[in-house]
Amino acid sequence: MASSQAIGGNAMVMRNGELTEHNYNEDYNSMVYSRTAYGCSEDGKTLYMIVIDKSTDPVYGKSAGCPTSVMCEIAKHFGCWNMSNFDAGGSAEMMIDYEIVNKTTEATPRPVANGWMVFSIAPEGDTRLASLEFDHPQINLQAGETFTPVILGYNIYGELINKNITDFTMSCPPEIGSCNGKVFTAGKIPASALLTVSVGNLSVSKTVSVAGGSGINGVLVDKQPAHVEYYNISGVKCRKPDTPGIYIRHEGNKTDKIIVN
Repeated sequence: MASSQAIGGNAMVMRNGELTEHNYNEDYNSMVYSRTAYGCSEDGKTLYMIVIDKSTDPVYGKSAGCPTSVMCEIAKHFGCWNMSNFDAGGSAEMMIDYEIVNKTTEATPRPVANGWMVFSIAPEGDTRLASLEFDHPQINLQAGETFTPVILGYNIYGELINKNITDFTMSCPPEIGSCNGKVFTAGKIPASALLTVSVGNLSVSKTVSVAGGSGINGVLVDKQPAHVEYYNISGVKCRKPDTPGIYIRHEGNKTDKIIVN
């Protein structure tokens, strides 16, 4: 089912993949601030819910906040096509499984009167593993550093059923390092490539950057259709890219970095 209409309290800051004037003609949107927004993909079938903190918390980490224009570029990178801005500040809260998972700008969570609630209507109790994901937004390692990933498991309905899968195997190209059981050891020279985790016939890959390496040895302009897998620069799988940027193309045992202009 695709969404066709939505109502918001601020403004459409991205329409048809293009940033609108509301990113720049309203002080609230152009200032560096925490952010809340909702959007959808071009086909209307994927919902994007985004919360950006403005925090210096020593536990949760630092987050600089941003204007809505930067928020739109981040969302667009992950496939968002239309986006509406909402109230932020202390109202920028994201709750998952009845717990607020971001660091709000106030000492205690603000009682916010409105929001977008998403509930699963999938059958309960389905524990069959259907897909995997890394629980790491980015993997940047120093030369020789060791790393054990946390792997998430989802059922066929996209529900998280295992927060820490342990019975996995790993593989990687030798240029970025080596795998020994559940431990990856980074190589000694700057490089970047995909680390792959497998459980049975399921697998997931994530970009690993070693010693700041980009892994770009040449530029390939991809204009030919092929049955391949694409990942953005953060290692998140995406459709064949048409938005300008740097992407990773994985085909069999071959991995390339591509630039889309």
